[in-house]
Amino acid sequence: MNECNNFNVEQTEAGIAYLSIESESAMNSLNDGMTEELLWLGTELNEDDDVRCIVLRGSDGVFCAGGNISSFEENSSATSQIRRGASFLNNVVYQLKRGETPIITGIDGPAVGAGFALALLGDISLMHEEAYLQFGYPGIGLTGDGSATYYLPHLVGLQEAKRIALLNEQISPDEAEEIGLVTEVADSDSFDDRLEELATSLATGPTKALSSISRQLEEAYARQLSEQLASEATEISEATRTEDYAEGVSAFKEKRDPDFVGH
Repeated sequence: MNECNNFNVEQTEAGIAYLSIESESAMNSLNDGMTEELLWLGTELNEDDDVRCIVLRGSDGVFCAGGNISSFEENSSATSQIRRGASFLNNVVYQLKRGETPIITGIDGPAVGAGFALALLGDISLMHEEAYLQFGYPGIGLTGDGSATYYLPHLVGLQEAKRIALLNEQISPDEAEEIGLVTEVADSDSFDDRLEELATSLATGPTKALSSISRQLEEAYARQLSEQLASEATEISEATRTEDYAEGVSAFKEKRDPDFVGH
């Protein structure tokens, strides 16, 4: 695997790939190199059968403070600059979410703007008790990218999403958990252990089935019932082609716990 300048990558024998954001920009903010590296990492890890769970987290008390605003243009070139950056980030999100590997986000510090968008990508999201979430974009007169306007209403509903985005207030861990913006909250003493526990739970499961379930749940909002039923029939029948299906049925018949291999 290529060496990264903006991420520390650790791949465990248990099949967990930890991506810790260590941006060259202040406050773990996005830069072009970081976005390129995340695109490459997401593509490579999703193609690696040994990787059964991807964990995206921050470092040094910060998840990601969004775009590197100090590099933003203020003249006529801003339009092309922002479109290029948004298109690149959106491609990262698409590659990460279209893969067959479950994703956990460990929100271990402030997540603002593009960092807010990345935080919402997790199939499971664990938030540190001292972190906060903030939509962020209106603070500099912008709207949203990186799927921020897609996952936010999916998670909390339209009215709550408008409140969060338009008022642009910081969302505390307790509030984030209460409204369903994150899965759960952990304190300083238990955060790392709980993150590992969640990742291990996903990494020992039937990887392709878990990813298919996640995609179907997300896409259900845009489908009619007949379309969703057709998708369910296709996905559940395709799942029978995996080794994990055969193992799961055998384990059930033999009255033992299954030993899933991820494919």
